Amino acid sequence: MSKLLNSRPNENTLDSWVGYTVNPDDAGALSSFVEGLGPGALLKPVGSYPGQGEEAVFDLGGNVAEWVTDSSGKGKVLGGSADRPGDPKFDGVPRPDYIGFRVVLETE
Repeated sequence: MSKLLNSRPNENTLDSWVGYTVNPDDAGALSSFVEGLGPGALLKPVGSYPGQGEEAVFDLGGNVAEWVTDSSGKGKVLGGSADRPGDPKFDGVPRPDYIGFRVVLETE
C-alpha cells in the first residue's frame, strides 16, 4: 500500500483514518475492512475538526458526502466521506450510511 503523507489532515476521510493519501488500489483493499466495521463506524461528531472560514463552518471535508441538486434539478451525491479517499478525483460512491445533508444554524 502507498505511504504518501495524508494531504488533508483536517477532514474525516479514509485518508485520515489510515494516515496517508489512499490511492484507488488501496481504497479497494480497505473497502471490505470498512464494511466489517459496521454502519457509520467512521463518523465523527460535528466539530471534531477546526471550523473553516470567517464563519467557522465545521466539517466541510468528509464525514458524509452530501445530497445536492445539479443544474438539471436531479439529486446527486457530492463531496468527501469517511469511507472514501479525500482525493476529489476518486470516483467511488460512498455507502448509504456515509451520505447525508448539511444542516446550517446561523448564530449571531
